[in-house]
Amino acid sequence: MIDQGRLIAQVVLRVCELRRCQANSILAPRRHKEAMYNRMLVYLIAHDYCQLSYSAIGRVLNRDHTTVIHGVKRAIGEYENNADFLKDYIQLTQEVRLWMEQQLSTTSTSPSNSFHSQLLRSTETLSTYPRTCRVPSYGQIQMAYSVSPVPNN
Repeated sequence: MIDQGRLIAQVVLRVCELRRCQANSILAPRRHKEAMYNRMLVYLIAHDYCQLSYSAIGRVLNRDHTTVIHGVKRAIGEYENNADFLKDYIQLTQEVRLWMEQQLSTTSTSPSNSFHSQLLRSTETLSTYPRTCRVPSYGQIQMAYSVSPVPNN
């Protein structure tokens, strides 16, 4: 089973490799522009791609869950307006997916891995848009539900 802490740590390491920064800059309370950019990448990938809760991300990164929520919202703005951020996001999600596949292939296929196997299958069908981003109208599916009364027999 992939531990949430290990998964977030792997996301942090991948961001550090890609952006050529120190992990301390992401974990530190500093608010430098570069550190905030990297932190937003970590928040968005951990929440939207890895489907971790705000609280879980905050616990591992020593942040409050509301800080993570705010970071994800800012990351969505960056995602929609910054082509470099989009490129970094796509590259990092591919690297994290490969790491997750490698971790699952080296562990047994026990029921504890079913969540992560299911997560990997669900990420195969994800588009290049994060879950919380507004998807263009051509990518949205409108579904209508109707409720009919149950006949009494």
